[in-house]
Amino acid sequence: MTTASPRMPAVGEAAPAFTLPAPDGIEIGLADFRGRRRVVLWFSKGLF
Repeated sequence: MTTASPRMPAVGEAAPAFTLPAPDGIEIGLADFRGRRRVVLWFSKGLF
């Protein structure tokens, strides 16, 4: 079985909207940072 994966945005292209849980349990969305200079997305597998 094959599942479709989302397309990776090109460099300079806007990232798709999403939300993730923060350590304190609240949801944080990418839109919460709209209008600020830049946002760096860093995804890590497990704890560092």
